[in-house]
Amino acid sequence: MNGTVKEYLKKNIVTWILLIGMIILYFCIPSQIAENMVAKSAISPRFFPTFSVVAVIIACALVLIFDAVERIRNRAKPQAAQESDAEGEKEQLSYLRVVLVALLLLAWYIFMPIIGFIISTIVVMCVMSFLLGCRNRIVLIVFPVVFTLALYFSFVELLHVSLPEVLF
Repeated sequence: MNGTVKEYLKKNIVTWILLIGMIILYFCIPSQIAENMVAKSAISPRFFPTFSVVAVIIACALVLIFDAVERIRNRAKPQAAQESDAEGEKEQLSYLRVVLVALLLLAWYIFMPIIGFIISTIVVMCVMSFLLGCRNRIVLIVFPVVFTLALYFSFVELLHVSLPEVLF
């Protein structure tokens, strides 16, 4: 196997795994979610899961295609060793950010029932935005507050879904 193909597969292994998993899930949805037999004009219970899985499949396919096109375009250009080292450092930092975001989401899941949806979500969004590179203080504060309150009121008032309340 060619070295560039190995690099391509190594760089995109998570995307390939996600794509294969979503394709398997797409074929499992009909056996796991029954059709709505009461109202034929209503949206089927399968709609949102199927829509979500198809959207992820399309996103994965686009990521793989764009990365392949970028590799084909850059094949003709010689790369310096310094660029390769800098890219390796950026990739390590990227993996560290992914791990930190995953740990942050786990902490959010654990602490949300304790401190409530609104406070935990605002804190997690602020920290996650900072981790992902946002340094504008106004955006770091205003966006999480507005988004969390809009999400909270959408679920509680429009969809009548209860979310964990604040302790005080």
